[in-house]
Amino acid sequence: SCETPLGDLSVDRSANQELMSTGLFEVMSERVDSEEHSIEMHLPYIYKVMEGAPHPYTIVPVMVGNLSPEKERQYGALLSKYMEDAGTFFVVSSDFCHWGNRFSFTHYDPAHGEIFQSIENLDKAGMEIIESQSPDAFLSYQQQYHNTICGRHPIAVLLNILKEG
Repeated sequence: SCETPLGDLSVDRSANQELMSTGLFEVMSERVDSEEHSIEMHLPYIYKVMEGAPHPYTIVPVMVGNLSPEKERQYGALLSKYMEDAGTFFVVSSDFCHWGNRFSFTHYDPAHGEIFQSIENLDKAGMEIIESQSPDAFLSYQQQYHNTICGRHPIAVLLNILKEG
């Protein structure tokens, strides 16, 4: 189970074993787990949202790291069968542009006004592409702008899941 301050979430051991048996997944090391905090931010929200669920539910926590476009497609194809189940939903989260020298990203298009307006335009363009559900368009956007979207790889996996489904 996954512990949260609000209560524990049950992990679907069968689905976990099925995914692990593909050889494409691994258990996160303690070092990576201690540095990674995204799942800890989501689990309490999932617990709260699902608190009134009419039936028991389980979760399958998957952290997506740095993947090539080919791997994004591979994981999308593998996970697409789970999307076909009406009782399954995916939670994919990301913040968007991290701008400045410390992030090695200083894209600025003066045609959109001040820096914050340029960033907003860039992020909105990325969101529109995500809404179009096209993994190829999202890849092109990333290759063109190199926007520092932390969740770009899980987003791309999700877009590939949707493409397969």
